[in-house]
Parts: sequence; structure tokens; C-alpha cells
Amino acid sequence: MVCLMRVTNGKQFDYIMESLHAAGELRTKILHLKELRSKGITNFRSYRLYKKLQDLRTRERKDWQAYDVGSIDIIPRAVQAAAPRKQPPPLDVMALPGYEKLTPAESELCSTLRLAPLQFLEFRDILVTESRRNSSLKLAQARTLIKIDVNKTRKLYDFLLNEGYFTQGN
Repeated sequence: MVCLMRVTNGKQFDYIMESLHAAGELRTKILHLKELRSKGITNFRSYRLYKKLQDLRTRERKDWQAYDVGSIDIIPRAVQAAAPRKQPPPLDVMALPGYEKLTPAESELCSTLRLAPLQFLEFRDILVTESRRNSSLKLAQARTLIKIDVNKTRKLYDFLLNEGYFTQGN
């Protein structure tokens, strides 16, 4: 940007920055429209209905969660400790950098594992490179290569194995 500032005057630089901002907003809008198209929404009326139903579903889910939390107080403390931990909501990876490089299955995995697309692409490249070097890859090797949660590593390893990026070691 500094080089660009040297070549242009202030007003031209402002126009360039506005154009870059508008291009980023358009990219986000296009990705949103692609996501809607993948869900079968093809016109604005369908989107309004989809949004209304999604809001209704979200409100009902919150009501049920509030009901569930209220009912836990009745349960003895020993049973409360054994209650399963709630999963965090999926990450919206659509507006993050690197999203356009992912397949739909990869973007779904990134969303559920709460990984940024660029992180996923980096981890995938590391694991694929290592498997090519050794002609196979074990889960233990994958865990030493990428230093993230072991559960995420397991899901990432299983996904890449099922997609055929590499073969499992003996």
C-alpha cells in the first residue's frame, strides 16, 4: 500500500481503497448467494421464507435450551456432573479467507471443527506431504505434525483418509 500511496494522490488512493472495500463486500455477498444456492434457494421470496423459518427455529431452540437448563436444577449434583458437554455452534467459514479454495465437504468439516479455511489447507498440505514422503501416514504421526486438539486431529485425519488424500500406515 505504501508503494501505491507514492504513485497516487490522496483522492485517487481513497478511490482505490473504496474499490477494494467494495470488492471485498461483493465477494462476501457472492459467497453468501452460493451458499444459499447450494441449499436450493433460488429467488428472493424463497430467501425471505428460509430466513423466517431459520429465525423461528433459532428461537425455539433457545426456548428448549432454557427449558433444559431450568430442568437441570431439579437433578441431584452427582447426575449434573455426568451431563455431557454441549458442542459449540459451527463456525461460519464463508467470509473467512481461503473459503473459495475448499470443497463443500471441506467447508463443512472446517465449520464443525471450528478451523479457519487457511488453517485447514495448511494442515492438509502438511499431512499429504508427509504421507507422500513415507508412502503412508499413521494417526500418531499426524498428531506430532499438527499441534492441535487430538479430537480435531482425529477427525481431520479420518476425513482426509476417507477422501483419499493418503493411505493409512500399518
